[in-house]
Amino acid sequence: MIGVLRLFTTMEIYQLKVFLAVARCLNFTEAAESLNLTQPAVSAKIKSLESDLKASLFNRLGRQIQLTHVGQYLVKEAEKLVELEANITDKIERFKQSSFNQIAIGSSIGIARDWLPKIIYKYRQKHPEIKIRLEVFNDIKSLENAIKKDNIDLGFSEIISEDNIELERRNIASAEYGLVVAHNSRLAKKNWQTLNDIKQKSLLLLSDRFASHRVFVSRLAELGLKLTDFPHVEIVDTIGLMRTYLIQGNYIGFASNLEFQAELDSKILSVVNLQEFALHTNIYVSFTPKTAKETDENRSLAPSNKFLALLPLPEHSAFGSPTFLKSDRHRQETITINLGVQNGTIPSISAGLILQRLRLLEHFLPKTGRYTQVKYDIQWHNFSSGMPIAKRLRSQQLDIGILGDYPLLQCAIPNSDTPSINPTLLVIFVSINPNGDGNAVIVPEKSKLETIEDLKGETIAFPTGSSAHGMLLRTLSHLDLLAEVQLLPIENSQLKT
Repeated sequence: MIGVLRLFTTMEIYQLKVFLAVARCLNFTEAAESLNLTQPAVSAKIKSLESDLKASLFNRLGRQIQLTHVGQYLVKEAEKLVELEANITDKIERFKQSSFNQIAIGSSIGIARDWLPKIIYKYRQKHPEIKIRLEVFNDIKSLENAIKKDNIDLGFSEIISEDNIELERRNIASAEYGLVVAHNSRLAKKNWQTLNDIKQKSLLLLSDRFASHRVFVSRLAELGLKLTDFPHVEIVDTIGLMRTYLIQGNYIGFASNLEFQAELDSKILSVVNLQEFALHTNIYVSFTPKTAKETDENRSLAPSNKFLALLPLPEHSAFGSPTFLKSDRHRQETITINLGVQNGTIPSISAGLILQRLRLLEHFLPKTGRYTQVKYDIQWHNFSSGMPIAKRLRSQQLDIGILGDYPLLQCAIPNSDTPSINPTLLVIFVSINPNGDGNAVIVPEKSKLETIEDLKGETIAFPTGSSAHGMLLRTLSHLDLLAEVQLLPIENSQLKT
C-alpha cells in the first residue's frame, strides 16, 4: 500500500475516481452522468491524468473506448487508494461527529437507480438533521465486506452471499424479473412468454455485475439450462447501453423492474411476464449484529432504525425466495427425492404438474448451511390414481405423494408387515372439497341413466382405492343404495401408471 501511495502522490484522488468511473462504464457520457459532471469535464480529467502519468489509459476506437494495459493496471491500484481514502475520511468523519446524526448506506447498482433514492428522499425530508452518504457497489462481495468493516451501516441488494452468514439480513421488499422490450414492440402486447419462446430471439443481458444477470443464470441452472443454450445473447455493461439497444434495436432484454422503473413508468419500455420467472424475488437489507444491537438499544435515536422504519413491507414475502451468490465449493452430496403425483386429476395439478414444469422445488429447496454442498436429484412419478402412491409411500419407495381423500385414509392404516416403519405424515391440504367435485359417474352416450337413484340394480366399475371409490361409497351409503348395486373394482394394475 505504501508503494501505491508513493505512486499517486502527484495525482488528485478525484482524478482517480473519475478514471474508475470511465473504466467501469467504458463510456465518457455515462461516466459523466454517474459523477454529475459534464462530458468535457470528464475528458479533461482523464487527459490531465494521462499527462501526469505520461501514458495513455484508453484506446479510442471511434465512439468506443478500451482500457490499455497501463489502464488495466491502474484500475486495480487506484481502487486500493480510493478505498483507503474513503476509509480514512469516513473514520475521521465518524470521530468528529456523533453516531446519531449520520448514516452510511450501501447499495447494488440496480437498487440505487430508482428504488432506493425515493426512500432516501423521504428519509431526508423526515430527518433533515441526519446526514446521509450513499455508496454504490459493483458486486455483492464488496458491499458485504464494507458492511463487515463498519464502513456501511445498511446495505441493500437483490442477492446475498452464502459466505457472510454473520451478517443479519431482512427481506424488506420484492423485485419482479421478466422480459423488457420497447413499448411499441409487437411482443409488448403479449402477456406471457416462456424461455422456449425466446430461445431463437436476440436476448440482451446486463453483465454479471448486475443482479438480473445472476438471477437469470441461477434460474437457468435450476431448470437444467445454460446461457449457451441461447444462441443469440448479447451482454452489455451499463443500464444506459441496454436501454439504447432495447429502444433502437430489435432486442429482448431480461431485467428487473428496479433497473428500468423510470422507463416503465414513462412507457418507453414494457415488461412481458416470463413463465419461469413468475415468482417475485426478495430485496434485502443487510447489517452487522453491532448495528442491530444499536438499533434495539436506541430505538428512538438510531439513524438505522429510523431508516428501517421507512422501508415498505414485502408484498410477496410468502413466495419470495433468496437468490444466493454461489460459493465455489464443490457440491459432494446428492439428495434424491421421489415424488408421486397425479397429473391427470385437476385438484392435484397445483402440487404436481405446476411444481414440476416451473421447477419450483429446485427454486425453494435450501441451498445454505447444512445444504451448501448438496445437489438435489428430483424424480417425478406420475400415476393415474392415488392408491399406488399410497402403497409406495408405505413401502418408502416414495418420499412425497399427492393424494386424494380416500387414498389418504389408506396411509393411516398401520402396516402389519413392517410395523417399525414410521407412518406417513399429512403435511398440507392442496385443495379440499368434501362433495367429491372432480369425480363423476360416466355412462354410455345412449344410456337412459340420469340420476344416482337410477343406478339401482346396475353394475358400477371404479378404480380401487381412488377418490372416486370413496365418493361412490359415501354417496351410495347416504342414499341407502349400497346393497342395491353391483360393485366392480378395477385393480390399479389395469390402469395406466
